Amino acid sequence: MRASRRNEKQIDTIYWFSIIGFLFSVVYTIVVMTKGSQVIDKIDYIYNRNQREAERKWRMTLK
Repeated sequence: MRASRRNEKQIDTIYWFSIIGFLFSVVYTIVVMTKGSQVIDKIDYIYNRNQREAERKWRMTLK
């Protein structure tokens, strides 16, 4: 009976560690996705700005 209670406590502890680990991984995934989205937006902004600048320079060479 004594060993049974110890095993139940170990299983309960492992269960809660797995729940906490899952929640941390969900939060981490959300943070990484939002930061990745911000980086993609910044890259798109820089790319479009460079495209406009290159087009402006090209048009000036035609004049």
